[in-house]
Amino acid sequence: TMLAGGASAAQAQRWSTARVFSNEQGTYSTGLSDAARSTDLWKTAGKGGGDAEMASLYMVRMGHAYGDGLGDNPGQGQVLEKMRSKAYANNLVQVDAALLSRTSNTYGMLTSDDPFQYLGGIAQAVRQLTGKDPSLYVQNLRDNSEVKTESAASALTKEMHTRYLHPQWINAQKAEGYSGTLQVLKTAQFLWGWQVTAPQAVRQDHWQSLHNVYVRDQYKLGTREWLEGDNRAAFAQTLERMLDAVRLNYWQPDDATKKELVQAYQEALKATGLRESNSAVKRFAAAQAQAASPAAPGQARPAQAPVDPDAPVPVQGLKLEPQSTPAAPPVTPVVFSLAALFGTAVLMALGAWRQSRRTHARTAGPVLLQAR
Repeated sequence: TMLAGGASAAQAQRWSTARVFSNEQGTYSTGLSDAARSTDLWKTAGKGGGDAEMASLYMVRMGHAYGDGLGDNPGQGQVLEKMRSKAYANNLVQVDAALLSRTSNTYGMLTSDDPFQYLGGIAQAVRQLTGKDPSLYVQNLRDNSEVKTESAASALTKEMHTRYLHPQWINAQKAEGYSGTLQVLKTAQFLWGWQVTAPQAVRQDHWQSLHNVYVRDQYKLGTREWLEGDNRAAFAQTLERMLDAVRLNYWQPDDATKKELVQAYQEALKATGLRESNSAVKRFAAAQAQAASPAAPGQARPAQAPVDPDAPVPVQGLKLEPQSTPAAPPVTPVVFSLAALFGTAVLMALGAWRQSRRTHARTAGPVLLQAR
């Protein structure tokens, strides 16, 4: 018996009981890490603008079921593909809570992009399918004699304050120089990943704390001088992530914070060029800077040409111009005359020598050789 869509009753029964889903064999990752940062490519602008696209990407990448009877069947590829695309979604609409197990003392919520790609990815897909955020938990299994389960929001906050905002951790990264700046950048990028996939896990003070510690140098550790000196491009990308949170209304900082962010970002952008940058953030920063520029009292702000944030950064330095090969200096008349006189004297001497040879040949007699 074939059901609607061409699936048999046995196939439908088997797919309805599928519970193990992951990537297609030979692939890895949900793809959400790159999609989260590419906000300038989102079709819908504003807070939550990337939800539909990212949720669809997550379900396509992670919707491959595993188990007996779930493989491809020759002649029914399209039928099984339709069933596969719906099977994971039909499971997700029933999700009220999701849990991430943690057994490492090294890896945490913001150490890599995997936690937000998988736990955050589930949350984003469920929100897109049902309109509701599932509860998210992190289960701490580092000590099997004392297992602890807490909300993802609580685990994220603890990790930020005990690691990424802690002076001891910051000093350790400073000691690593360039590579340490990349850890700061990753912190901002992975926090942003949580922000767009599971916004209920991120608070506004998380972003404000990053600004206070790394831009304002709250602890007087020289953090900004270090970031600008050892890897200003990474600092520009860190600021870009923070500004994106402002642009998309996930974070509403005060005017002073916003002004500092814009100024620091534009200075770093100008100093580095930052080829791989978010064009939407560049436009937002340019508009914010233009709006904040002071005007004379009682005088309207003069109209300004729109700033093109994607314009190439002017290159400064020495300019090499093509030069023609200089011609050989002409021989002066004096030098030419001396050369002519010298040549004439040589020719006259040669002629006299040849004449004397002829005269000698005519006057010389035969030479007799006598044997003794």
